[in-house]
Amino acid sequence: MRFFRPTTLLLTLGLLSCAQQILQPYGASELDQLRNHILTGSEIQIQNRTTLEGSEQSERVPHVELSHSEFLAALESADKSRVSKVWSSVYRLEATDFDRSSQIAFNLLVGDIAYFKEDWDQAIHHYEAYLLYGGAAGTSEVVEERLYYMALALLEGKRKALGIFSDRYRGVVTLQNLAAWAPNSPFAPRARVAAANYLFDSRDFDEAKLEYLGLLRYHPTSEYSDLATFRIGLCGYEVIHGPECDGELIELTINQFQQYLRGWPNGIHKDSATNAIYVLRATLAKREILIGDFYKTIDNTRGARLHYKAALALKFEDAIQEARARLEELPPDDGALPGEETDSSS
Repeated sequence: MRFFRPTTLLLTLGLLSCAQQILQPYGASELDQLRNHILTGSEIQIQNRTTLEGSEQSERVPHVELSHSEFLAALESADKSRVSKVWSSVYRLEATDFDRSSQIAFNLLVGDIAYFKEDWDQAIHHYEAYLLYGGAAGTSEVVEERLYYMALALLEGKRKALGIFSDRYRGVVTLQNLAAWAPNSPFAPRARVAAANYLFDSRDFDEAKLEYLGLLRYHPTSEYSDLATFRIGLCGYEVIHGPECDGELIELTINQFQQYLRGWPNGIHKDSATNAIYVLRATLAKREILIGDFYKTIDNTRGARLHYKAALALKFEDAIQEARARLEELPPDDGALPGEETDSSS
C-alpha cells in the first residue's frame, strides 16, 4: 500500500481549500450589497473572484425590499458616483459566477445599471439573458420595452458604436431574440414585424419571409397580419424576374396574393395584390409559351402542344392570341395528349 508524505498531503489539502474558496459562487448576499450601495451608500465588500480570501469574508447584508419599479426609481435618483462604483464591481463578473438561484437577479441588476449608464451592449446582453432564463413576468415588461426601443434605435442607425459605426444587424437580432424569448409580450409582434420590414427593405427576402411567417404563426390575430400575408407574397414577387423563373414559385406567389385578397378583400394592399396577380399570370403564360417553343425546336410536337394549351388555360387575354397562333403552326394532332380524350370525328 502506498502512503503520501505528510508534507505532500498537507499541500494538497491546502490547494483544495484555496480552490474551494476561489470557486465559491456568489449569491444573494453579494447582490444585496450592490443594491444597498446604490440606495444607501453602504460599503461594498464584494471583491473580484481572483482576490476573494474566503467565503465568509463579509456578514450577510440585509435585503432591501423594493419592487423592480421602485428600484428603478431609486436608481434614477442615485448618486452617479455610487452607480459607477457598483459598475466597477460587477463589470467583469458573469452570471455563472453566482449560484443558480441568483443568476436571473444578477442579469436584471446588471442590465438595469448598464442601461442607466447607457452601456447598451451590456444592457442588451444581460436583459436578453434575463428573458432567456425566465425572468418574472411583471418585471420583464420593463425589460421587454427597453430591449424593443434599444433595438429600434440600433436598427434606425440612431445609436452608433464609438459614435461612428452603425450596428443595424444587432438591432435585428435583438428584435428576433425578444420575439423568441418573450412570445407573450405585447412587444413580440411589433419586434417581429420591425425585423421583417428591415430585412425586406434590405432585400433579404428569404429571411424577411421567415419573419413574416413567424408573425402569422405566433401572432395570427395581430394588427400586422394583413401586412405579413401581403409581404410574404411580395417576397416571392421580388425575386421573379421574367418567364425563365421557376414556375412553381410563380404559382405559389399567385396563391399567396389570392390568399391575401380572400382574407382582406378591402385591405389597403388590395390593388397592389391584384396588379401583382395580373403580372404573374402574364409571366406564367409567357413561360408556358417559351417551353412550348423549346419543344417545337426539337420536333416534340406533343410537348409543344401541351404547353401552348396550358398557356390558353390560364385565360390571360394577352397570351391567348399568341398561344392560338402557335397551335395553328403545329402539324395536325397525332393523338391525344395525356389526360385528354381523342376527338371521335378525327
